Amino acid sequence: MDAVRERSRYRLTLVVGLVALAGCSRPSQPAVQVGSPRTNAAQSGPTESEFAAQFLKALGNGTVTPNALAPEFRKRIAPPFTDEDRQRGYSDLKTDAWLDRQSKVVFEVKQSNALPRGTCFRGTATSSAGPEMFYLAVGRSPDGGNWQVDWFCRTSVTAPEVPGPSSLPQGELAQNTARAFLETLLGGDIELAEVTSAQSFKSRLAESLRPSDKEIGYNPGILQAKLREWKDDFTTYSLQCGLDAASFFGALLGRDKKKAFTLRYGYDPQTGVCEVTNFKFE
Repeated sequence: MDAVRERSRYRLTLVVGLVALAGCSRPSQPAVQVGSPRTNAAQSGPTESEFAAQFLKALGNGTVTPNALAPEFRKRIAPPFTDEDRQRGYSDLKTDAWLDRQSKVVFEVKQSNALPRGTCFRGTATSSAGPEMFYLAVGRSPDGGNWQVDWFCRTSVTAPEVPGPSSLPQGELAQNTARAFLETLLGGDIELAEVTSAQSFKSRLAESLRPSDKEIGYNPGILQAKLREWKDDFTTYSLQCGLDAASFFGALLGRDKKKAFTLRYGYDPQTGVCEVTNFKFE
């Protein structure tokens, strides 16, 4: 937990210099704290590509500040535990622990695509654990004043690109949501696969009458057991656009085995959040 304590100590003062994706220095640009709000949206500041580069560098060396993460994302990866947590909607301690797990990794962007509210970046994540891929979504804060991380995940599972539904502006985001669910599920990151799913979906899968589950609306143990059952020993997947604008279909693939599925998603234009609303095997 040394990295967590160090991050907490410097949370209010840490300043990260701008870095370009190509590795070129930008000495004429002022230093920018990763995730810090700017009072004037029109003033000079990093582009989304520059923000992504500085975030990934700071994330990998363990110095990124938690306020680089959008509040909605923090709520998803770090649900509240104490009464103080509940007032803000997420846990600072869990956020720090999540960030610490992403450190000691070298990230390299390989491609980027536009999203309704920003840009997504994909690339390699190299560490002692072995080669992985990452997916990072960057968007503007609600006031338009600064860039923030709307989603981030790493996975050892990769699959071919699939065009998002062309009839919707959030098509790229829909594809990324489906891929994030499938890749974290098959990669064994069950808790992160859980947070890609809509509340209504989780409640249907793992209905609970226990008083302790009332606050979150479902039984986490039952849900995670269901996700592990779906994972089985599958190692990758195929994915195609569905027959309607809100669905995909494909198959989980393993050695000498294949299991077809349909996946549906929902998009909230107010929050910019896209989530899996249903997943079922055919």
